[in-house]
Amino acid sequence: MQVVTKTVSDHLLKLRWTARRLCRDESGATAIEYGLIAGLLAVVLIASMSVVGTTIRDGYFKSVTTAMQDAMTSAGY
Repeated sequence: MQVVTKTVSDHLLKLRWTARRLCRDESGATAIEYGLIAGLLAVVLIASMSVVGTTIRDGYFKSVTTAMQDAMTSAGY
């Protein structure tokens, strides 16, 4: 039976090859890009919904509330 011994240079060559392969691998980059796009989209949606919600509350619902209060007052309640 033959015993194969690896030298330090063999380990360094394997480490170098593995490092090169990891540096060239771009499969995770796409997932990160999609994550960043989703995060940016979430921030934009939250900000826009906040502005729209405030506009609806201050405009539409206040006018409805005022109209209902006027109707209740004129009806004697």
